[in-house]
Amino acid sequence: MKKTLCRLLAVLLGLVLAEGAVRAGAAVLADGYSAGASRQVREAIARAIVPSEERSGQGTEPLAGVLHARRFLHPYTGWTTGRVQGMFEAELERTPDDSYEIWVVGGSVASVFAAPKVPAVGFLERGLRAQPALAERGARILDFGVGAYKQPQQVTLIAHLLTLLDPPDLVLNLDGFNEVALAFQNVEAGTHPTYPSISSWTPLAKNSMNSPVALRALVAMRSAQERIARIDRLCKRWYLEQLAITGLFVSARLQSAEAEFHTAQAEYTRLVAENTDKFLRGPAAPPVEQEADRAVQIWEDSSRALHGLLAALGVDYLHVLQPTLHDPGAKPISEQEQRTGKAIKAWIRGVQEGYPRMRAAGKRLQRDGIAFFDASRVFAECEQTLYQDSCHFGAEGNLILARALLPELIRRL
Repeated sequence: MKKTLCRLLAVLLGLVLAEGAVRAGAAVLADGYSAGASRQVREAIARAIVPSEERSGQGTEPLAGVLHARRFLHPYTGWTTGRVQGMFEAELERTPDDSYEIWVVGGSVASVFAAPKVPAVGFLERGLRAQPALAERGARILDFGVGAYKQPQQVTLIAHLLTLLDPPDLVLNLDGFNEVALAFQNVEAGTHPTYPSISSWTPLAKNSMNSPVALRALVAMRSAQERIARIDRLCKRWYLEQLAITGLFVSARLQSAEAEFHTAQAEYTRLVAENTDKFLRGPAAPPVEQEADRAVQIWEDSSRALHGLLAALGVDYLHVLQPTLHDPGAKPISEQEQRTGKAIKAWIRGVQEGYPRMRAAGKRLQRDGIAFFDASRVFAECEQTLYQDSCHFGAEGNLILARALLPELIRRL
């Protein structure tokens, strides 16, 4: 009995000494070990890569639903999701009323911002209802944002919606990141920047690929997803991040799996581009030195087209340039955001080369009478962590954006 107790005490002492040594080493080599920071990195990796239904307790998050919504081919916009299709059907059956109605369009940032029952939407609806002009009408916001959409998909979506539903009072187009980040990724893969995101569109249109190399890449992606999901579940069940010994180990394993996923995804995207018929990739992509100007021109021209389409029907329009993490000067980047905000080089280049051009294009839109609001600096004074990854921000960030937008919406009444 005494021997067993001594062994247990020796093991416990060894663990304590090892834990202390690991924490001391982490403090010397970096900023020390933080269980909270380790957990946030894990959650960001899992949220970005693992389908929400495989992550218990996270499937109800708006961002999880947007990023991993199942996509279906659509004849006009490239693809749609079950959520958006369900909204079409619900609105078709709904009895019209006199509410002041806003349709929000854009990519995943727009979709999360306008998701039903989130604080930002409630704040905007209450703020609009408080205006004398809407005292008896009320206000409702509909979320027509779709993950990975980029112009001119918003123009096409609105054109289709207007053939199905009564026009709204206002369309709020919240975009910018996808228009440059995904455009640069398209050009890198030999796809024209005006075409939908190659990584979302061509696999659907081609119904995947069955070459051995492509299948290996898909299997590698799935294997990395499963490994991340397994580590995620173990950490939640056994609180592995509370100890530096296990926390650093699982962080290393997660980051290794994340790198494997992105490497396999890039390989699959390259194979899709090489084996995709020209009609799925569009005209020849512009030279690298012209891709920023071309991407921003598509964005600006699409906004003008959307404004013209809506003006012809008496519908108001507000174009908002969304904030994004890698736009220099947009926000003081916290240590947590540095860890969770990594992005592929094409995305970062797209933002850093495209956003200054989009701000200049926004001034041209304003000059020509198109309502444009530059929200790219709404987080410029925010020291706290807002971003969950390289472009999506959580509830607090959405509330800050909603507070900045409310006066702009009131002006449109």
